[in-house]
Amino acid sequence: MTAEAEVVHAAIRDAAQSAADSARQAAQDMSGIRDAAHSQGSAIMPSEDLANAEPHDLKLLVETMDSKLEAAQNVIASTRDQFEQAAARLRARL
Repeated sequence: MTAEAEVVHAAIRDAAQSAADSARQAAQDMSGIRDAAHSQGSAIMPSEDLANAEPHDLKLLVETMDSKLEAAQNVIASTRDQFEQAAARLRARL
């Protein structure tokens, strides 16, 4: 393998590793968000109480789930940025 081919191979390997690391971290972050949403939602309004829910409980539930959705959107945006940065580094080396 030529020196140039080794550099390209290393760049591909580094970009793939970076993308894999980003994906693993995003999966962990999303799992935490999902678990928090589930436990907080259940604490605010247990499923057996849905028929008798008070308006303030519904409002709190919606606000809580909205914050979890925002957190998930932030993870997605951050992961997308990290993927784009890895791709840009790879393109710069090719």
